[in-house]
Amino acid sequence: MNLSNRLPGLLLAVCLLAAVLLAAGCGEDDGDPVSSVPPSESAQTGQSVSSDAGAASSDGTVTLPLQSQAEKLFGEWEATWELSDFLNSVISHSDADLGNYLCVEGFAFPVRFAFREDGTYDFSPDADALDSALSSVREQFRAGYTRYFLDSAEGYDITVEDILSSIGYRSMDEYLDDVMSGFDQLSGSLRSSGDWSVSDGKLYLHDGESHTEDGRHAVYALENDALTIREWEVASVEGIGGSDEEFLRELYGKLFPLRFSRIA
Repeated sequence: MNLSNRLPGLLLAVCLLAAVLLAAGCGEDDGDPVSSVPPSESAQTGQSVSSDAGAASSDGTVTLPLQSQAEKLFGEWEATWELSDFLNSVISHSDADLGNYLCVEGFAFPVRFAFREDGTYDFSPDADALDSALSSVREQFRAGYTRYFLDSAEGYDITVEDILSSIGYRSMDEYLDDVMSGFDQLSGSLRSSGDWSVSDGKLYLHDGESHTEDGRHAVYALENDALTIREWEVASVEGIGGSDEEFLRELYGKLFPLRFSRIA
């Protein structure tokens, strides 16, 4: 049996991928998106800034002027990001057998967007809730690895401590420290700030590290006090975390839609 620790590097890739999805800034596409705080005459929309009347398309859908779209996003929004299915898919993709033992539940924490009238934004997780969620993951890993080691050693007169010692660990806690090291930078990676803009149901974030040719943006819907990030468009995910592109695209689908509620 191969009991080497294969998860730290994998979980690091998870952190980096999550950062790419929402926290990382997104470049502009070929159509120059309108700033969240356009010039007073709203030359980009060709309509009055103060007008709330939208243009009706042939299918009856009303499209608000871009300034109105932006105004409706001003303020703070919060969502609960549920990453259990995402994490379980990553583990199973790396090792199907191990995935039968490390099936995580409840890996969720609040994340918050703040869209300001000056055209700047912040995105961040609730640090305390994230720490609590990671503590829960650690304990679930503890139970799962214990079962995995014991089942793998069935028929042998050895203990879990013997197994850990054979692969260079003095205790389960030391082993879990190594496994969970891939999460160390998650909190920082999921923080972002910069400029934001909207254009025809697309949300663009610019954190100063983006490349304009990337063409990445969020497709969003806004209804009353509910903001839904339906999907995150990316030009390419090839090479992220050293994994194959098809699998990474599958992971994207497990993260969305992400539904935010306005914070009063």
